[in-house]
Amino acid sequence: VYGSNVNSRLEIKTNNDKIMKTNKFFMLAVAGLALTACSFDDTLNKLDYDDPSEIRISATMSDMTITRGTSTTLQATSLESGSTPAIYICKDGKTTTDNGYFYQNLSATVGSPLGTGTTTLYFPQDKTNVDVYVYAPKSTTDLTNVNANITHTVSSSQGNATGYLASDFVWGKADLEYSSNATNVNVTLSHKLSKIIFHIQDANGQQVQDIRSVTLAGVYDKVDINMSTGALTANISSTTTVTFLDTSTSGNDGYINGTAGTNVDVAAILPPQDIQNKALTINIRSEEHTSELQSLA
Repeated sequence: VYGSNVNSRLEIKTNNDKIMKTNKFFMLAVAGLALTACSFDDTLNKLDYDDPSEIRISATMSDMTITRGTSTTLQATSLESGSTPAIYICKDGKTTTDNGYFYQNLSATVGSPLGTGTTTLYFPQDKTNVDVYVYAPKSTTDLTNVNANITHTVSSSQGNATGYLASDFVWGKADLEYSSNATNVNVTLSHKLSKIIFHIQDANGQQVQDIRSVTLAGVYDKVDINMSTGALTANISSTTTVTFLDTSTSGNDGYINGTAGTNVDVAAILPPQDIQNKALTINIRSEEHTSELQSLA
């Protein structure tokens, strides 16, 4: 109605200057209406969509994992500081991107909660529940669908913590219900591979000492793991010789040493497999003593 009055005035004016001033006034009025419309739209958007709420993830080991950690303190009850975890998050019941929502193989740092650098984790804008996956060590394969396998290769050099942790594959999943508030979720991790521990003891009860290394030859070093379920599939494409980690007291001379009357324990992580008839070698002061494993007992 207001614009109509302005047009009427334009028709009856005869002075050109007055017509131009009225025309400018009309244009300013229209511009003002446009600005008001934009502000109104912004208000509607804020009413329709709440700010997303944050997800904070922690990770702990399962009770079974703690039991299997006996004789090896590395990653027995929690992720070690040298571990390299990663995260996938999907909408509940989805395995890939849904309406743009999918956290894909996001690197994390060990802590409580897990650190994700400059990336903050949020619930979906449509307020749905989510599935959270945490695993370690991180794979270089970025899955576009979590219902798929990654191939994990254990290190042949597990004589130190770095090689051992790079071999020890842990995985867990948590179903998280949507919340309008920042939410903490704990993902319970479990070891997915097999730990082999050898107890070495002197036959005469004397101190075990001067062991340079313990190795097991001809073992499969790969396994395929489904990210959505944690299920394992055998992969027999390659074999290796694995050096075991010393879990006992070592001397300062670089050799594995024990104390009189006690075992020296060494451990390694391998994909599940039959190790009977594999060659176990104990190197003592550069002298190698090798025998085939005849029994798994």
